[in-house]
Amino acid sequence: MPDKKCSRKSTMRLCGTWNIGSKWQIVIPKDARDAIGLSPGDSVSFLVKDEKFLGVIPNTDIEELFEYIQSEKNITLIQ
Repeated sequence: MPDKKCSRKSTMRLCGTWNIGSKWQIVIPKDARDAIGLSPGDSVSFLVKDEKFLGVIPNTDIEELFEYIQSEKNITLIQ
């Protein structure tokens, strides 16, 4: 687990890890749920690029994400 807490800042952070269960289910770590404001029953999208998993985003934030990606040239990853 990273030393710094996961937050809603505009930088990328590692917010815990998860395992895939035998029924292909995952539990999103609490730090990640808190950082993106997830609640039970929320709908999320899984982001994938070139057969690589990038992350999970609430569907309510998807338009904001695409606008952000178009405006950013460099994204900082904080470990």
